[in-house]
Amino acid sequence: MSEVEVEVDNNPANKTTSDGGGFISGFFSIVFFVAIVVSLLWNWDGFWQTNITPLKTAQKEIFPAKYKEEQLKLSRVIKNNEAIEDIESRLKKHESKLVSAIERANIAKDKAVSKAIEAEEQLASYLDQENLKCRYYDTSLRMINHLTKKYSEDELKQTISCTSQECEEILNSTSLASAVCKNS
Repeated sequence: MSEVEVEVDNNPANKTTSDGGGFISGFFSIVFFVAIVVSLLWNWDGFWQTNITPLKTAQKEIFPAKYKEEQLKLSRVIKNNEAIEDIESRLKKHESKLVSAIERANIAKDKAVSKAIEAEEQLASYLDQENLKCRYYDTSLRMINHLTKKYSEDELKQTISCTSQECEEILNSTSLASAVCKNS
C-alpha cells in the first residue's frame, strides 16, 4: 500500500488563533462600536427631542449645552413653521382675492366685448342705412342733372321751386351736393 504524506507546518507565524485577537482587540471593537453609536445618537435630532422623561433628565444633567442647543433648534423650527403657515394663509387670502378680481375682470371683459359686438352691429346697420340714403341721393342728383340738361334754366325754375338753400345748391352746384355722401 502507499503511504500518504501529510505536511505539518510548525511555523508560529503562519498559525491563526481561534480566540479572535485577544482582549485588546475585543476592547477596541467595543469602544469603536460605542463611539459609532454615541456619534449617531449625538447627531440624531430625535434623540434630543424625546418625550421619555428619564432620558430627557439625563440629557439635561449630562449634556446641558447640547440639550439647550437642540431645544433652541427645535424652537426655531417651530417658529419657522408658524411663519410659513402664516405666509401660506396670507398667500391663500391674496390668491382668493386675485381669483375673484380676475373673475370680475373676465365678467367685465365679456360685457365689454358683447357691447362692442352690439355697437359694431349697430354701426354696420347705420352704415347700411346711410349707404342706402346716399344711393337714393346720388340717384336724385343724377335725375336733377339730367333735367338741367334737358330744360333751360328758366324752364327748370318754373318746374322745380326751391324753398331752401340746399335746394339752390343742388341745382346750381351738383359737385358740392355729390360730395356730401362721398365724405361720409
